Parts: sequence; structure tokens; C-alpha cells
Amino acid sequence: MDTQDPRNLKIDMDSLKSSFKKKSPEDCPMADSTMAYALGDLDPAKENKVRNHIQSCPHCLDLFLDTRAAESDSQDFKGKKAKILPGLKKALEPKGGSIGSKIQNILVNGFKNIFTGTLLPKHLAVAAACCLVLIISIFGIWDMTKTQHITIEMALTGRSITGYIDGLRGKEPQYEISRVENGGTLKSGDSFRIKVNIDRDGFVYLIYYNSTGDISGFKKGYVKAGEELVIPDEKNWYELDKNIGTETIFLIASSHDIKQFDNKIMELKERSVDLIKELFPKASIQEFRFRHE
Repeated sequence: MDTQDPRNLKIDMDSLKSSFKKKSPEDCPMADSTMAYALGDLDPAKENKVRNHIQSCPHCLDLFLDTRAAESDSQDFKGKKAKILPGLKKALEPKGGSIGSKIQNILVNGFKNIFTGTLLPKHLAVAAACCLVLIISIFGIWDMTKTQHITIEMALTGRSITGYIDGLRGKEPQYEISRVENGGTLKSGDSFRIKVNIDRDGFVYLIYYNSTGDISGFKKGYVKAGEELVIPDEKNWYELDKNIGTETIFLIASSHDIKQFDNKIMELKERSVDLIKELFPKASIQEFRFRHE
């Protein structure tokens, strides 16, 4: 079945509705008419009656809104990831708990009760809405409700000048290269570069908070899991100036491209670098500090 065709989704809703035969004493007798009205299937002669009814019946008003929301979301879908409607989320999580567990409870335990007559139309509408969302894009749901944590492996390599030798271009520096530990020390005139690995495909960003309090942001782009990234690159280094103090590097990795990244950097500059976790709440952040002497 082509799950992106709204007509097929409509058939699924009708099939679920028609499979519900028995009613609980707690049900409103106008529930079926309310669902039909929400889906546009009600006899026009009965519309005024239902319209007036849902204004005084909270049960049917909720049922009408849930059904219309699910129907509208399914027909507006054009290959995009499905969004979880606020009303549906609230219905699924009235007392907390993960959306995934609630959906599983409805689909595994709820649908089997449709045929025994123990599932209320309100619950049927919620279950049907869940079914529509799952049919459209089950992976879209998990993308919206679960943030994929990316583990960042970060190493800093320092380069210090130990002397000079005569070369074809005159005096050429000799270097000592060593790994700098988090909290370690580099001196003015030393250089450094960063090696980064991530365990999931994602987008990598660097924020540099230098010893004078300046903040710079760099977009490094899309990086595949296990692929070593060298910043600035294999041929170049960052060189420390004469401003001593503490240098801080923040590596940020996100499974999705971070929108308005430059604007977030401007906000950090205007307010405080301490807001970095607040401005990038869904990203993985690793911090590296070293002393600049």
C-alpha cells in the first residue's frame, strides 16, 4: 500500500472506525456521528445537530479535535517527517512517561480490545491517530522524541619550536610535537591542532573561547562516523599569540545541521559563553581547556 497517498490513509481510518461495534456504557451516543462529522462523512442534514452537540459535550469535542488533527496531518504530508501533534502528545502522556511506551501500549494492548468492545471511541481515535503517524513515518517519530547522542573523541597536538637550522630558505625552525592533555600547557608562539572522531554520522562545529574573552565559531560540516577530522587541517596549525591566560575549545556534534549557528555565536558573544549548553540543547558538546603561558 502506498502510505503517502491520503486516500489510503483515509481507508485505514474508516476501517478502524467500522471495526468498532460494541459500546461501553460510558460512551456518548453521538460519538460515531462526531467522528463522521470530523472526517467529512456525515449526512449534511445531521451536521447542525452534531455541531451544536459538541459545543456542550467535552467528550465529543475532544474526539472531534483529535480526529480532525490526525486527518489533517495525514493529508498535508508530502514526504516530510511526521510531527507529533501537541494534543496527541498530551493524550499519550497524561501522567508522564515516554511517547514510545504509550504508543506501544496503545498498539499492542489497545487494538486487541477494539474487537472485544472495551476500547472507548476516544481511545480509538487516539489509537487511529497513532496508527496514521506510524504509517507515515515511524522514524520521524523517533527523530522528534529521541536525541541521538554523539560521542566525541578529541585530541590536541601541540608544536613547539626547539631551535633553527640552516635551510634552502635561510633559517628554518625545528619543532617538538607532543600531545596536550586537557588542562595542560602551551606557550606563546606554540602551535596546536585538533583531531576529532565521532561515533555517529553528524555535523561538527568548533567554538573557540580565547584568553582575551573573544569567541569564534567555525562550521566544519558533515563528518562520517570513524572518519578522522583534523582542524584546521593536516598542513596548518593554530598559533598562539602573546595574550596569556586560559584557552577553551568547544567541539559540538549534532545529528542534524544546526540552524542559525552564526546567530547563536553572536548571542554567546553578547551574553556569556556559559550559555553554550542552553543554546545547543540537542547537540553533544565536549570541552577542552589548556593554559597559555
